[in-house]
Parts: sequence; C-alpha cells; structure tokens
Amino acid sequence: MKGVTLGGKKRGSLKEETIKKLTRYYTNAIRKNKGDVEAMKTAIYATLFHCMSTDQKPQHKKCSIDLWCLFQSSLARGRKPGFHKDWVKTPINEEYLPKILPI
Repeated sequence: MKGVTLGGKKRGSLKEETIKKLTRYYTNAIRKNKGDVEAMKTAIYATLFHCMSTDQKPQHKKCSIDLWCLFQSSLARGRKPGFHKDWVKTPINEEYLPKILPI
C-alpha cells in the first residue's frame, strides 16, 4: 500500500491524540484479559474495528455488549444505534488497516 499517508487533518487520520487513545485502549484490553492471549487479541481487534466503523459499514462483531460500545449496547436494548460520527470518538480510516495490523 504505497503512498498512504497516515497523518493529516481529515476525520480518521492518525493524529497524535488518536494514537494516544489507541494506546490506552490496547493497554486496557491487555490488562482486562491478563493470562488469556486470545481474549487480548479479540479485545484489541474489537477496539480497532470499532474505531473504523461507519454508518455504511458497521464493524462491531467483536465488540462486547457492555457500555463501551454504544452500537452493541443499543442493539441489546432493542434501540436503533445513533450515527457513528456522533459517538465514535476515535475514528480511524479503514485504508490504514494494512499499515496498522502488522504492528
């Protein structure tokens, strides 16, 4: 994927604040699943795909139903989820996935 710029100002680019948030999310995923490598991986992937989610392409299959994922918690309560742009606070552009996954 030559020529992909990960930074920038557009929604979904990997700004410093986004990278810091992802680091916190991944740290939490590791701590909450101490001793269970598969659960750690699932939690990390859930965070990544959650952040790449859009209204056109929701990606919440790995997200838990608890309160951190408003999409899943809305569905669990029988409610229609809101717009992703309103509640995904750490958006990541899907085109960055091939660059992020090897990390």
